[in-house]
Amino acid sequence: MSAGPFGSLWRARVRWVPHVPAALALGCALLLIGDACWYFIKPGAAVLNDMDEGYATAFARRMIEGRWLPYVDGVSHRGPVFYWVAALAVRAFGAESWLAMRLLAWALLVSTVVLGVLSAALLRRGLMGAIMALSYVAVCLGSLSLHDGLATNAEHVLNVFVLAALPCLIMGLARAERRAALGWLAAAGVLTALGGLSKQVGLVAFGPYGLWLVCAAVARREVPGRQRLYWLLAFGLGAAMPLVLVVARYALAGELSTFWYFFFTYNTQVYVGGIGPHAQSLFELFWTRKFDLLVIAAPLIGVALFHALSRARGLRDLPRALDARGAEVTIMLQAVVALAASNGGRRDFGHYYLQVLPWAGLFGGWVIERVLEQSAFVTRKRWLRTTAGRLLVIVPAAAIAIAGWTVRVRQYQQKGHGGFRTHDWPICKFVRANSQRGDSIFLWGFDPAPYTACQRRPASRYLYTTFPSGFIPFLSRAPDVEAAQVAPGSQEILLRELGESKPAIIFDSAMTMGNRSIMQYEPFARFVRAGYCRSNVNVGGSTPWVRRVGETCP
Repeated sequence: MSAGPFGSLWRARVRWVPHVPAALALGCALLLIGDACWYFIKPGAAVLNDMDEGYATAFARRMIEGRWLPYVDGVSHRGPVFYWVAALAVRAFGAESWLAMRLLAWALLVSTVVLGVLSAALLRRGLMGAIMALSYVAVCLGSLSLHDGLATNAEHVLNVFVLAALPCLIMGLARAERRAALGWLAAAGVLTALGGLSKQVGLVAFGPYGLWLVCAAVARREVPGRQRLYWLLAFGLGAAMPLVLVVARYALAGELSTFWYFFFTYNTQVYVGGIGPHAQSLFELFWTRKFDLLVIAAPLIGVALFHALSRARGLRDLPRALDARGAEVTIMLQAVVALAASNGGRRDFGHYYLQVLPWAGLFGGWVIERVLEQSAFVTRKRWLRTTAGRLLVIVPAAAIAIAGWTVRVRQYQQKGHGGFRTHDWPICKFVRANSQRGDSIFLWGFDPAPYTACQRRPASRYLYTTFPSGFIPFLSRAPDVEAAQVAPGSQEILLRELGESKPAIIFDSAMTMGNRSIMQYEPFARFVRAGYCRSNVNVGGSTPWVRRVGETCP
C-alpha cells in the first residue's frame, strides 16, 4: 500500500484523518450556535439583554439617521468600533426589531469559533481547536446566562478582531523572510487595535502579541536586522492606523475633547475612581472574584511556563526559547491578561468574561493535546487508533454541550422569556396609544429597550442618563459629589436635544437610576413641567409624561 497511486492516497489520508475530531467538533459547535440563535429568532427576534442590546440598537438607529459619530461609552468601556458594527447590522436588518442583534450575535459567535479552529489548524493542533470550539459554545450557551452568552455585546466583537489577529501573526512569522510577512503583521496590528476600539479592555491583547513579535525579532539573527525592524514597524503602524483614523474623525467633527473625556478621563477619574482606590481595588478584585478560575488555571499556567522556558539555557537565551513556542506562550498569556482585564473592569458581569473564553479554550486544548502526546496510545504511525483516542476526548465534551443547551431550552419553555414579544409590554401599549410611528420618546434612567421594543426613535444621545445626572451605577454618593461628576456640557446638550426633538412621551424611570427622578434636577424638571402632563397609567414602573396639547393638562 506504500507505492503507486494507492500509496499517495493512503499518505494523504494519514494527513487529514487526525483532523476529523476537529471537524466534528466544529460542526457540532456551529449546529448548536445556529439552533440557539434560531430559537430566539422564531418568536419574533427576542431581546436577550434589555439594557445592552437596547442601548446598542437605539444608538445605532440614531447613527444611521445621520449621526455617525459614535458616543463613547464611559461606563461599560465600549469603544466606537462596536457601535459602528452594530449600526451596520441595524442598517442591514432594520432598527424596529431585535432581528439585527440576533443575526449579529450569530455571525460573531460563528466567526469566533471558526477563527479558533483555524488558528489551531495552522499550528497543527487539531484537538486544541476541537476543545476550543466545544468549550466556547458550551459556556456561552450554558454556564453564562443566555443574555450574556448569546446577546450582542462588545466582547463578542472584541473576540473576533483580536482572535483574527492570531492567524495573521502566525502566518507572518512563519514567512518572516518574505516580503508578504509585513502585510500579515500589519494586519495583525490593525485587527488588535480594532478589538481595543470595540471594548477598551481588549487593548491588553497588545502585550502577548507584542512580546512574541519582539522575541522573534531579537532571536532570529539569521534574518537581516533591517528586516526584523520592519516586522516591528509593520505591526506598530498597523496598530496605529485605526486609532489615528478614529481620532481624526472626532477631531474633524470638533469632538476630540469629548472623545478623550469619555475614553480616558471619565473611566479613570469619575467612574473607576469613584469605585475605590485604583491599585488596591484592582488587587482585591483580582484575588476575590473568579478565584475558582485562578485556582484551576494556575497549574496549567505553570505547565505552560515550564514547557516554554525549559529550552532556555540562560536569560540571554530566553527570547529564542519563547519564540520557539511563541504561539503557545501567546495563547497562554492572552488567557491570563484577559482574565485580569475582566476583573479589572470592576463590573463582574458575565459578559465581561467572554473575552477570556476563546483563549482559555485554546490554552486548555493545547495542554490536553500535549498530555495525550505522551501516551503510547497516540502515535503518528497509528492514525486510526490516534483518531479514536482524540474522539474519546471530545465526544463527552460535545455530549455535555448538547445536553446543557437542551436543559436550557426546556427551562425557557417552562418559565417563558419576557423578551419574546416586547411589543406587548405595557409601556409599548401606552406608547402606541399616545404617539405616532415617526415620533421620538425619551427615557430617563437605564431603560433603553423600549426604544426598539416600542418602535420609536430616541430623543437624545443620552440613552443612559448617567452623564447629565452625575450618578454612578452601584454607588450612592452625596448630592454635591454627584453634581461634581456631571459630564461637562451634558445637561446643556440634553436640554437642547429634547427641545429640538420634542419627544411625544418622557418616561421617568427613576428606579433604574437609584431612585433619582428627573424631577430632582431643576433644569430638566422645568422642561418637563413646561410642556408635559403626568399620566397615572401603570406602564411597568416608569412614570409617563405626555406632551401637552393646549394650555393646561386635562
